[in-house]
Amino acid sequence: MTTFVNRRAELAGARRLLTTSRLVTLTGPGGVGKTRLALRVVRGMGRSFPGGIWFVDLAPLQNPALLAHTIVQALEIGDQSTRHPLDVLRGYLSGRRLLLVLDNCERVAAECAQLAASLLDAAPKLHILVTSRQTLGVAGEHILDVHPFEAPAPEWVDSPGAGSEHHAVTLFEQRAQAVDPGFAVTPKNQGIVTRLCHQLDGIPLAIELAAARLSRLPLTSLAAGLDEHTRLLLPGPRTQPPRQRSLKAALSWSFDLCTEAERRMWARVSVFAGGFDLPAAEAVCAGDGIDTAPVLDLLGELIGKSVLIRDEYEGQVRYRLLDTVRQFGLERLRSTGEEPTLRRRHRDWYLRLAEQGDAEWFGPRQVAWFTRLRREHANLRAALSYCLSTPVEARSGLRMATTLWFYWLACGFVAEGCHWIDRALELDTQPTRERARALWVNGYLTGFSGYNPEATAMFRESWDLARRLGDEAAQAYATQLLGLAAAGRGEMVEGERLLSEALRRHQALGRFDAVVAMGQVMRAYVALGNGDVDGAVRLCQEARRVSEARGETWVRSWALWVLALVEWSRGRARQAAELAGECLRIKHVFHDVLGMAFALDMLVWTAVAEGANERAAVLLGAAETTWLTMGEPLANAPQLVESRERSEAGVRLALGDRAFEEAVKRGMDFDMEDAVAYALADHRAPAR
Repeated sequence: MTTFVNRRAELAGARRLLTTSRLVTLTGPGGVGKTRLALRVVRGMGRSFPGGIWFVDLAPLQNPALLAHTIVQALEIGDQSTRHPLDVLRGYLSGRRLLLVLDNCERVAAECAQLAASLLDAAPKLHILVTSRQTLGVAGEHILDVHPFEAPAPEWVDSPGAGSEHHAVTLFEQRAQAVDPGFAVTPKNQGIVTRLCHQLDGIPLAIELAAARLSRLPLTSLAAGLDEHTRLLLPGPRTQPPRQRSLKAALSWSFDLCTEAERRMWARVSVFAGGFDLPAAEAVCAGDGIDTAPVLDLLGELIGKSVLIRDEYEGQVRYRLLDTVRQFGLERLRSTGEEPTLRRRHRDWYLRLAEQGDAEWFGPRQVAWFTRLRREHANLRAALSYCLSTPVEARSGLRMATTLWFYWLACGFVAEGCHWIDRALELDTQPTRERARALWVNGYLTGFSGYNPEATAMFRESWDLARRLGDEAAQAYATQLLGLAAAGRGEMVEGERLLSEALRRHQALGRFDAVVAMGQVMRAYVALGNGDVDGAVRLCQEARRVSEARGETWVRSWALWVLALVEWSRGRARQAAELAGECLRIKHVFHDVLGMAFALDMLVWTAVAEGANERAAVLLGAAETTWLTMGEPLANAPQLVESRERSEAGVRLALGDRAFEEAVKRGMDFDMEDAVAYALADHRAPAR
């Protein structure tokens, strides 16, 4: 939104600091252009950071406890273990040279300081660029103040040429021309423009808001209106810096110039976090003074006034507010007493969205739901935060967090899903069907990557509660997951018994969803572990057939992996590699890191069998990095561990220690995109 006007000194200073310092903070008042400067600073620095430049916007983050989760998500590492995400970050970043840009840190400054110190300690090649209204206060932090643009002092405003070389005036002219192409700063009007820029303390956002008004107001009226608001607001609280009062004056003046409907819309859209689309705005903001039909027109008016920003990507239009503008809107919303109503509407919309996604997950819209919920992640968090900070809404929070099971599990957000469900279970302890479901879902998330005694306890509690409530569906799910837990403990016969019982229960209820289908795949894996290869194939093919008939791909990808394991056990490496490659393609779409790790391991084994030892070593490194983000999920799968260790020993022997270590290091330096691209390319080499 903010036009980038001549920040040469700050650009050069920030780039110089980033080459010599590992923590650089761009600090300055709200609206001064820190984010735009940071984006310009890192442009062209890619060669200095082979691990990439990763941008993390913290403005939508309302819960400081999710800071590390947010960075894990931005880095596309995946979040499919119950390890603390800070530990995941420390392990992943430890050997990588990359630049992490943490934008808008001021509301979580203390947490950012602790996280930055921890990451810099664990990752000696890591560099961090921060934007914040306050410094972090971390040892080794280098601070670059981002100042507002210079504007002529009042006594020089009417001097010949005053303002002609000031960047504040240049910015005003550029933004004014966006709404009035014929506008120009001339000797006749430069006094008014420079005085206006001085009143706004040269703050770029304030100047942009003022310039946008030239589409409706002549320059003289604009200046007069701003004069009045400045006089009213600048005395303000003595604890508020003058420049922040200047920005608030500009925001207040902009707000007051809106129509009543536009003011309501500005305040109401402030409940959204990280952006929103038109259907969401209509559902949440319409009513009580705003009809549904004009919502699109009102959004357009706010865009024209530089209040809203319109983004379009792959044909999808979304709207967002700069954080400063959003915070002002929230203040106005609270002053009207409408905030509780709007928070409930917001929660209701995103709860309905979650329920619709759950209902349609085992079908052809699976990838579309993954994409949509990724876009709405910040709003899902905001809705959950509202529920769990409002006592009477705790059960709604439990329901919502549980309903999103498929998103947490399949799309790489397991630790965050556990975070929300844990909190909701603590707040709502009543023996309800919602609790019975939440318990087995939480256990499913907790134990999905490997046997976990805590998960087993949750399954048992869910089963007992479901039995008391007469909730046959929850009993069936809990039985299925107790079977998975038994198999994880190595009790394959008991695992098969419980999984078979669960399937009978589901069939009696006429239920076959994604969890039930995964139960079929689990039975196939257990059958293979029991030596029943034909049974494993039959069960997998059945799950695959149903998945393909439904048009879904996530469960099918797990069936493909088990079929690859079957082919591997039969000594058919090429067929196993083809199945594992197809599995990996699907897992990559969903950012299903656990599934990608399993598929990469299989491709290591098949590469060894085909004599492609260098390729196997590179893939081994890529797989190792992926497993490191999840702790030790193979601890209860000795046959898989044995295959990996045997492959590693064979490759090391074939290549020699030095070549082996170099190839593994190459794979470990891949990010996930590079690892998948390498694995799916046909790199089969002559036997070595």
